[in-house]
Amino acid sequence: MMNIRFAKIEDAQAILDIYAYYVKQTQITFEYDVPSLQEFQTRMSDIMKDYPYLVLEEDGHIIGYAYAHRMFQRKAYDWDVELSQYFHKEYTSKGYGSILFQAMIDILKLQGIKNAYSLITLPNEKSEGMHQKYGFEKCGVYHKTGYKHGRWLDVGVYEKNLLPYDDPSPVISIQNLNRIQLEKMLSAYQK
Repeated sequence: MMNIRFAKIEDAQAILDIYAYYVKQTQITFEYDVPSLQEFQTRMSDIMKDYPYLVLEEDGHIIGYAYAHRMFQRKAYDWDVELSQYFHKEYTSKGYGSILFQAMIDILKLQGIKNAYSLITLPNEKSEGMHQKYGFEKCGVYHKTGYKHGRWLDVGVYEKNLLPYDDPSPVISIQNLNRIQLEKMLSAYQK
């Protein structure tokens, strides 16, 4: 059975195990070294104060995760987030990413987020295709902006407007949303 739920700090090792593959074996993340468990827990805790951090489980095992975090630091950017998601290498290209992505977007809308961005190391046809499927548009490319595994790499910038551009209310922290409503919404994604 597939289940999407909010991540807990206790999930950090399972999530870090997934992420470590991407650090060591791919150019998808620009980190060179796998973070320590303590550092990773701190990152998770910082994100979970204000933004969603989700895990996708199959039969009780975490097979993927996604989170949103502040895109830029200046106050005028309060309504912008960057999305990231990673899956265990055996669970990619099975449609799970789309499910987790949609759940994340639904939560961000409840928070009042106006714009979601994703930074994608190029080339990455699968990730680019999924973003385009959900209405993200490529708005730019950082050319040869990162160096990993002996190559200079480009990063595509994708953006999606989530809510109308009106006079915005302050963004609602994930901690201040109705937890029962959120759990009910996530249960709709169970299979």
